[in-house]
Amino acid sequence: MSNPEAPAGATVGPAAAAAAAATATVTAAAAAPASAPKTGKPKEPPITAGQRASAILAGLTGHILFAIGWFGIAFVVLGAAIAPLVSELLANLLGDVDAQRFTEIIARASALFWLLGLVFIVGCLAFVAFGVLSSLYLLRRGGVDKPGRVNWTSFVIAAVVDLPVFLLVVWLAEVVTDDSPGLLWLPPVLALVLAAAIGVAVWWLMAHANRGKPAPKPAKPAKPGKAAKAPRAA
Repeated sequence: MSNPEAPAGATVGPAAAAAAAATATVTAAAAAPASAPKTGKPKEPPITAGQRASAILAGLTGHILFAIGWFGIAFVVLGAAIAPLVSELLANLLGDVDAQRFTEIIARASALFWLLGLVFIVGCLAFVAFGVLSSLYLLRRGGVDKPGRVNWTSFVIAAVVDLPVFLLVVWLAEVVTDDSPGLLWLPPVLALVLAAAIGVAVWWLMAHANRGKPAPKPAKPAKPGKAAKAPRAA
């Protein structure tokens, strides 16, 4: 006879012990993969079709506007370097005599020339600003991740790539007007096509490279409250 006053766990049969051991083994095997440490950074999902379309539209619109102003600024900044090409271009368009007269008129009307130059620079800066703002608006409207970073990195890369394109267009304009004046439309059309292609490629690559939500900023520690001043003794 078993003693009714004995502890409940004192008499455990072999069947119960085997069942408990099997349960422990299954539980350990199931928990082993979950507890394994994960190695490597998880890959970000690709950008959605809407984000891709917004990035392409932002690059197409924003960079064309930006390139118009940027080419004008580069024309002023690099004026000394491209002066021979500009002189040759004017000679091809107007002829040697008329080009010389045009140069003399500009030299005599120096005040008017500087005023027109100032208006030209302001217009170029306006195109640059419109391009930057329109690109940022389209990126935000399309739900592109980190739109601010995508916007400024794209414009920095595009501004560097645009400089050799600008020199190529000016050189091509000089060659075309010298050999085939009927193809004078080719340089601006080529500049427009190249600006559109650069905008689409750069903006899409930057949107893809910066995909993923930004990491949340750590909470600022609460400032300790100022200790209450003790009342002065009378």
